[in-house]
Amino acid sequence: MELEQINWSAAAVELADEHRRTGTPQARRALAAVSSLRGRFSDDFTVATASATAAIQLEPLDPIHRVRDALVRLRFGDIDGALERLDALHEGVADLPLVLVVKALAIARRGEPRTARNIADRALQVDARHVGAKFLHTETNLTATTKGGLDKLAELPKGAAYDAAWADLLAKLSIVRPGDHKAVAQHLERGVISKGSRADTLARTVITWSGATAKELAGAAEAQLPGSRAEQLALGLLTHKLGGEPATAVAVLRALFSRAPDRPAVRRALVAALTRLAVEEAGAEKYSAALRAVQICIELEPHEAVHHQNRAALFTLLGEHESALDAWAELDRHHYRLALLGKLDAASARRYGAPHRMFSQAARLAARTASSGTAGIFILEERKEGSNTERELAVNQEGIDRDPEQLRQWLHHTRAALVFGFAALGTSRDRVLLAPPTPAVAEARAEGLCALTQSLAVLVPDEGRRLADKLTARFRAAAANAPMRYTVAKPDAEVLGVHRHVLETYAELALLCLRWEPDPSRRAVFDEVLDTVRAVAPLFDEHVLTATLAEDRDGTPTALGFLAQVIRVVLEIRERELVLDPIQRKRIGGVLTSSLRVSLVERRAVEAKADLSKHEIEGLVDQLDLARKDDPESARLEYWAAHLLMVGDFLDEAVEAIARFHEIAKGEHPLASRIERVQEVLDEKKQHGKGKQRVGGAGPIANADDRDVAQREAELEAQPTSMQLYTELCHTLALADRWRDAHAWAGRALARCLTPAGQVRARELSLELLGLEILGAKDPGAMASYIAGARASAVPALEKIDSGDSEAALEYVRGLSLLAADRRKEAQRAFALALERCTRGIYLAVLRPLAQDVETAVLEAAKKDVDNALADGRFRDAFERIAERMSTVARPEPYLLELARSQLSALLPTIGTGDAPIGPPPIHVDAAWRLDLAKALELRDVPARIRALAALAGRVHEASARDAAGLVRKLDDLDEQLALAAALDESTKRAAAGDYTGALTHLGDLGPAGDRSARVLRQRSIVLLRLEQFDDADAEIAKLAVLPEPLAREFAARYPGLKFRQQIASASALVRNKEFAHARTLLATLVPAAADQEVELAYCRGYCAAAEGYRAHADGDRSAARTLLFEALGFVESRLGEARTLKHERLLELYTKLEADIGLVEGGGA
Repeated sequence: MELEQINWSAAAVELADEHRRTGTPQARRALAAVSSLRGRFSDDFTVATASATAAIQLEPLDPIHRVRDALVRLRFGDIDGALERLDALHEGVADLPLVLVVKALAIARRGEPRTARNIADRALQVDARHVGAKFLHTETNLTATTKGGLDKLAELPKGAAYDAAWADLLAKLSIVRPGDHKAVAQHLERGVISKGSRADTLARTVITWSGATAKELAGAAEAQLPGSRAEQLALGLLTHKLGGEPATAVAVLRALFSRAPDRPAVRRALVAALTRLAVEEAGAEKYSAALRAVQICIELEPHEAVHHQNRAALFTLLGEHESALDAWAELDRHHYRLALLGKLDAASARRYGAPHRMFSQAARLAARTASSGTAGIFILEERKEGSNTERELAVNQEGIDRDPEQLRQWLHHTRAALVFGFAALGTSRDRVLLAPPTPAVAEARAEGLCALTQSLAVLVPDEGRRLADKLTARFRAAAANAPMRYTVAKPDAEVLGVHRHVLETYAELALLCLRWEPDPSRRAVFDEVLDTVRAVAPLFDEHVLTATLAEDRDGTPTALGFLAQVIRVVLEIRERELVLDPIQRKRIGGVLTSSLRVSLVERRAVEAKADLSKHEIEGLVDQLDLARKDDPESARLEYWAAHLLMVGDFLDEAVEAIARFHEIAKGEHPLASRIERVQEVLDEKKQHGKGKQRVGGAGPIANADDRDVAQREAELEAQPTSMQLYTELCHTLALADRWRDAHAWAGRALARCLTPAGQVRARELSLELLGLEILGAKDPGAMASYIAGARASAVPALEKIDSGDSEAALEYVRGLSLLAADRRKEAQRAFALALERCTRGIYLAVLRPLAQDVETAVLEAAKKDVDNALADGRFRDAFERIAERMSTVARPEPYLLELARSQLSALLPTIGTGDAPIGPPPIHVDAAWRLDLAKALELRDVPARIRALAALAGRVHEASARDAAGLVRKLDDLDEQLALAAALDESTKRAAAGDYTGALTHLGDLGPAGDRSARVLRQRSIVLLRLEQFDDADAEIAKLAVLPEPLAREFAARYPGLKFRQQIASASALVRNKEFAHARTLLATLVPAAADQEVELAYCRGYCAAAEGYRAHADGDRSAARTLLFEALGFVESRLGEARTLKHERLLELYTKLEADIGLVEGGGA
């Protein structure tokens, strides 16, 4: 039998089963052999590589499996992977002729025929008769030259055994050396291959096709079986022939594809030609033409990420900034979807991370531009020392202040690149968590990685959030049950690469923390930097830092040296090699976060000068208290604490801060003269009066880590994406005239509420606050009334403000107020004016819909009122609000759905009470469907009324159709649940009365809903057990076991025990009725699941045999009685030890009775 005819998958399954059953070395070796050969014949790369890996794991000392693994990689085009595996072989194995031939073949495939020839020559030196080496040596010799050398073919062996090798060689020569086409054909005619053989046919076909025209090759490809190797070969030759003419190739292949659109190979060939055409057009700077070609590729192969990447690159080259950003974002989304579908192997993860690294580098360090100065968050500064010029990395403060989004771009793309770098390391704990020495380190690193994954949701909101959840579970699983380690293996190249990326990121974060001055008004950016430092810190390894510094002394300037210097200064380390304990690593992270927080406070204090309010001073000092927790030894922190406390007249605390400064500062500290000035002012203030005491507060830069801030801020810590909490907090701060605080929190809402609805609401809040601040400056009372919910009462104040040159935010607030006053046309004009004057793109999504159609805003406001009324149980108010709106709006159709929804809400509380639900009043609308509405409202059956209203909503308002259908489904579900509840109630009553047949009847006609209800399935199985219909009960439990409810899982786990007890009870009843044969049959089917059940089963079997034996003895059959009693004794004795342990009195009593009665039976007693 030929190897191609073997079903390798079936053979692997059968041998795997044998290996599990026997565990013999022979079974293991057979399974390994089949597994590695399976990879050779599988068309699935994943299956092939997994089979080869399994063979290596089964037989790690047999090199043939590693060679076959390399062949699998080579077969699927992974040349580097094949060579990597061959190079990893032991020296003695690597010099074997077979290994050398495979390596030469891989090198030849890589396009290096001369190197491949030398390797094949080495194989021949080891074994001069090795056929594979001979043919490969000749092939590479001829490929390395353009003409001549065909006389070497005469040296090769001939015969049927070599037909395949000859066919392969002659076919290749006809393609790579078209000038020798005739000579190759002559060799074939001389009979080097057996005439009429499969190899002969193949060689002749290839030789013919290699000399064919493009049109002939297209026809030949079309004539082959779809998906066959012959089709692939013909298309490959066609592509090769037209390789220098991409436009012609596209035309030919597009014509072929139009005739055979269902052929994947033709589609792939066309896409490859289009991609080559796009490359040629882009090289000629014809970007639009290249983009058109790439777009066709995307339409043909929407699943291929490379086309999305090409499109993004072309938009970038075209200079279309917004389109380029959208295209790169779409590439990320495509990558994330592939990862969610399971394509998250090492190569894929690295590919997904590549665009993030590109954007990270673009934001990190960019060139100086004439229009906007130096872009990028870092710059290279030159420093001259004599004749030497040194360059070092520095923070681009001006650039970050000008465009803080650059910093956010660097942060989130760097975090995403790190995440994918770690994901590429697989699931091995030592790799993905960088060989953690202790369980605590493993957990800290896993949690750091989990924090980093949140950037995926920032970059791609929906898919990113789901992928972050998936990776979070993966990282935490890697940290579970981590052991203590006392030695650490040297990391491989991939792990070391991730280590270095972590190091570079941590060093640059350290540079930011110590040299950057955060803008207090951009609090969200500061928070993100702080979160990133905390996430990356546990991943830092000082050993890798030392090694990296030794290697990169003359490389591109980095922040690694700066980080090393910081570590040595902070920890006062003088030894050459850095070795840190966990406390020291924590201290470094604390110094960085503390310094960043102090810089934030310092900048606010310097910018505000004397304009700081008492409340804001308290907030700033609160920040310094937090910083002190991270670094209690910062003299700079204590200086600013003393300064702010002195300015705020908190004199006692200022004295304490000065004392801490002097305790920490050593020698001539740069801030010593300034602290003395603070002391002088403090002394003056003390002479004039008593100081104040802080009562706690929240400044504009309050942090989520602050546990002493106001209640709403604490709630936001637990619910960081709650827009309701952000709105309440911002309004409260606005009422307290703390606008800086309010705007800062609104900015945090924008950064954290990432769902589409959350983003719109956050932008509405931010825009509203801007308008309210303007209104508050003119009329604080009107602003307060607006915030309190009486928007219409702000209209008179707004009418006093001229709209001729007002800002967009104020016009937005004006529009909302007019809308509340039901002055819709004026509101729409205000919204249009706001849209016209809007200068920030983030607010366009809020203003554009309002400016185009104010009815939408009216509907949303009405929905909010209705929702509030329904939540409070004020159903009549909800109906009246809907009726009022439907009678006055221009388009009442959307309100029909709200009417149906409100009626359903009114129905639910009355179920089972006998009370009639509140219904809507008569509603008058000027619409063609008004009669249908009246008929629906007249229906006395409330569920029918809801259905009629939902049907009408779906019919007259297309946008409501989907939600209306969902409402009807909810009503159907409610009807089903009510029917189920009634049936269960009646069934339970019948079962309690002993009528199990009647109880089962009431559960029989519940349809698919009954099969989805855990309560129904549970009741059915219980009743069926009582009726001794055990197979039917098993069928019900099989349905129950797949349901997700806890009730289903809990009862499915208990069911085997319930069934066992019921079967025991049934068997006991049979024994009591003297139906011993039926009892034996039933007992033989029982499967105990626990030790006590095994004892109970032994007792029942013994009891059945004993009862039958006593009856035989009573009938005078002493022989049968003796046999049965001994059988009973055997059952009992088999579990006697367990019975004594479990104190099973009945079995012990039966054993004692049998011991005595057997003697009587043998002795002839009665």
